[in-house]
Amino acid sequence: MTSPFAVSISRRAVVVQASAGGAAALLAARPLGRALAQDATPVASPAALPSLLQSWVDAWNAADPKAIAALYTPDAVYEDVPSNTTSKNGDVAGFLGGFMSAVSDIHVTPRTGFATAEAAALEYDFSATNKGFVPGAAAQGKPFSVRIATIFALSGDKISRSSDYYDAATILAQLGLMPAPAASPTA
Repeated sequence: MTSPFAVSISRRAVVVQASAGGAAALLAARPLGRALAQDATPVASPAALPSLLQSWVDAWNAADPKAIAALYTPDAVYEDVPSNTTSKNGDVAGFLGGFMSAVSDIHVTPRTGFATAEAAALEYDFSATNKGFVPGAAAQGKPFSVRIATIFALSGDKISRSSDYYDAATILAQLGLMPAPAASPTA
């Protein structure tokens, strides 16, 4: 399996223009081990999430690609932005199935989320254990966690597109495949 992490990794901020209200979500990479104010943001309670987003979180926590795919339209696209990969021909279950067979112990912890009639966004902590998704003997069996934001386009009560944004360098550093950035001095 070719690793989707085999791409150049940028530490630059990514700005995503939300389609419905024109609001921008800034997703900035930061050095590991450096505490920032947003890290203290309380995790959203499940009741605070719109039902479609809660169902998406529940399906991820069940590690069930078919349950996740059931939340999408038949022609939906699932995009992993850092690895520059997307599902093909509406095959969300197949796209996610490969990933889910190469990790274990998947857990999604929502921080915050919202939905309108046309779009949704979810910020969450994702953790798993590498079983081959990221190649290299040194990385096998190691846990990793990363903060992710997913932007959703909605069609009725289904997802027509989702795009995941996260810092792949954070994962690679946790798996010992690249050095962790040096912590910046605190003021």
